Amino acid sequence: MPLTEAQMVQQSKLALEEYHRQGSGVAHNTVRKWADNLGTDEEHPCPR
Repeated sequence: MPLTEAQMVQQSKLALEEYHRQGSGVAHNTVRKWADNLGTDEEHPCPR
């Protein structure tokens, strides 16, 4: 079941709070590579 807009906003807020606490994130190139493969036969797991 797709997330509602409110759920997506909440997830984004939680992720931002975690980033501020930990000071780490996923490199843009890693996310880009993952996103470029969405919907293909070679999808990768979401980077963490």
